[in-house]
Amino acid sequence: MRRFIFCLVVAGFALSGCSRQNQSDPETGFFRDFSLANIVERINAPELKSESSGFSGTSSPGIRRRKDFSLFYRIEERDGAKFDEAGFIMKLKAETEKAADEAGLRRHGGGSGGDTFDFDYSGEDHEGWMEVVGARMEGNRYKLWGVIRETPKHAKQ
Repeated sequence: MRRFIFCLVVAGFALSGCSRQNQSDPETGFFRDFSLANIVERINAPELKSESSGFSGTSSPGIRRRKDFSLFYRIEERDGAKFDEAGFIMKLKAETEKAADEAGLRRHGGGSGGDTFDFDYSGEDHEGWMEVVGARMEGNRYKLWGVIRETPKHAKQ
């Protein structure tokens, strides 16, 4: 009987530890709420007309999460209204960094070029990385691809 009670107590402690771990946030608000399409809308680039968008996510509970974005636009250039890809990417970078800052994250490092940007970030319990790439495609199409990867700080790599 004592052994049975001992096993119940041990099982109770084990289960309470698991439930406490599941109650913690599995991701930052930035990761959960970020939408590349919403950031592009906020920038309001009149030369870009949305064609399609999508995102997917993968995760290993308690270890790492990944969210991918693929957005397609039609470029409508007119006299005096040419699409400035480098300027657009810089605005997109500034708005994305602002979203990370507003979520209470600390940004570390990063870089940018004419058609891409990236940065690392950390929060109280998470570390992450964000990258966005833009590319002119055949004809008058433009594709934006983005990825966010995030890992809880306590996770084993």
